[in-house]
Amino acid sequence: MELSQAVYNGYALSLGGVALFTFGGVSTPAPIEGSFTAYLYSGLVPQVGGPLIPGPVSMVQSGMIPLDSRSLQFLGNAYLPQVSLGGTALSFVPLSTGSNYVMYGADITPFAGQELELRFTAPLDMDRIFPYRTDSFLDSIQFSTTPVPEPSTFALFAVAGTIGWFCGRRKRR
Repeated sequence: MELSQAVYNGYALSLGGVALFTFGGVSTPAPIEGSFTAYLYSGLVPQVGGPLIPGPVSMVQSGMIPLDSRSLQFLGNAYLPQVSLGGTALSFVPLSTGSNYVMYGADITPFAGQELELRFTAPLDMDRIFPYRTDSFLDSIQFSTTPVPEPSTFALFAVAGTIGWFCGRRKRR
């Protein structure tokens, strides 16, 4: 069943949904950046003519991908939602971290200039207790002209940095 509403500064304990937070109140987290942060959480979802059952929840937007876009970037918490563009799953890599977020990025070069659906999904996690909820905070979702490095590039920098650190320690001794 498609939901057309979002909760404001709150969320349901077992139902899945989308919430919008504007302040760090008594039981609400502070926004990651700016004035608002979206909160996407799976849980119990209504079925057409049926009971509530555990299910994923998605936040969806359709539109034109700018012609010069090379990456999709967003700020999120440690739990990465499933993200698809035009029905194709995107593979994200962490680009940087802040005090309360991780910046993720994915290559979207093949999709530039097309009108497509962007979907963020909080899936079920059957290893968790009922209602198998997963949740993600999302902020600053944007298309960027900056390309995202391949994961192998990150690995190469990590190895080079580690070797450099060890060499630097030896020289100091």
